[in-house]
Amino acid sequence: MRLLLLATVFAACVFPYVAAGRFVCYFPNWATERQEPWQFGVDNIDTKLCTHLVYAFADLDE
Repeated sequence: MRLLLLATVFAACVFPYVAAGRFVCYFPNWATERQEPWQFGVDNIDTKLCTHLVYAFADLDE
């Protein structure tokens, strides 16, 4: 039991540092078309928070 407790405490201390390398932010294209105060533009993205940005449903012109 003591070993299990020690392993759990160790895992709780180590895993946040392993998983802390990536923070993905999701930004759908219709967020800019919402009415205020729910409108969300690119300027509202905190670049210090996200390591990766997923821009969903991008339209490409030919």
